[in-house]
Amino acid sequence: MRGWMWEPLPDAANGIPVHVDFRRWILFYRLLADPEVPEAVKPAVAARIVCREIPGAEKPDERDRVTRALLTFASGGDAVPEDGEAGEAPREELFDFMEDGERILASFRAAYGIDLTAARMHWWVFLALLRGLPPESPFMRAVRLRALDPAGIEDDRVRREVRRAKRSVRLGRPESLDYKEV
Repeated sequence: MRGWMWEPLPDAANGIPVHVDFRRWILFYRLLADPEVPEAVKPAVAARIVCREIPGAEKPDERDRVTRALLTFASGGDAVPEDGEAGEAPREELFDFMEDGERILASFRAAYGIDLTAARMHWWVFLALLRGLPPESPFMRAVRLRALDPAGIEDDRVRREVRRAKRSVRLGRPESLDYKEV
């Protein structure tokens, strides 16, 4: 996402025209996390959600290119590693757009005065604002608590309190959505 403040915000992912509204990209991430949707159909469904035109997402030889382009756009323009490239080990999910929806809504309202239920916002602007939320915001407090490892806390009472607090913000299994309605 670096440098985009001096250039127009993109409306394409590697030449593929996309919808830029943050709501569609939240749904895109929701689809990727949905255990009920078979992995084989996720690229085509994802393309229907975020692409203004669907250039070859149904074709097996184009699927990887389209998917990588969409993932790169979804990350704010950061390159996505190729399959087989060294990357970070999988880590615990620290947030979920749907489960944390109320926290995100409240945090944007408190920090920026933005009502996300009425706002029209480019996905990259949304990401920048989300990443810049103050540490004391409801969303960032929950994320920070989820990231905290109680094993490093020596005091038994404090460690128990942290575990209890972590359970209160634990992410559950996402419910499946009907993506045909998009």
